[in-house]
Amino acid sequence: MHSIWTNHALRALAGRNVTMFLSFGFFSPLYLLYALRDLHLSPLLLGVVVATGGVGNMCGALLAERASLRFGMRRTFVVSSLALSAAIILIPLASGPVWRGAAFLMISQFAGDLTMVVFMTNELSFRQKITPDELLGRVTPPCRF
Repeated sequence: MHSIWTNHALRALAGRNVTMFLSFGFFSPLYLLYALRDLHLSPLLLGVVVATGGVGNMCGALLAERASLRFGMRRTFVVSSLALSAAIILIPLASGPVWRGAAFLMISQFAGDLTMVVFMTNELSFRQKITPDELLGRVTPPCRF
């Protein structure tokens, strides 16, 4: 932990991870209840919505390296974090007929998972780049919540 707190970049990434994963820990069960109870999605349709996120994950994995090479790590971190926030904003906008709610959730799921993978892939590469080899085993686990 000392290695993380003494490096401002690692400290910032660890703080972001703690905040994000804690928030998603509260958010995820509520997301399911919202989709099933309020938007009246069937369990099958909810499965399709969540599977759309898997497609976003694959696309994010394909784009992660290109994004950092083209825009640089710093911009990739900022833009992917902002895009993830924009994707999450679509969730409370999902209302009306079932098809409309499902469409908003699918777009949110795809874009959110894509941008999260772009961020996390680049974060891991960045962490490995700036951390001495002998400390990688100590720095990586606390950053993966």
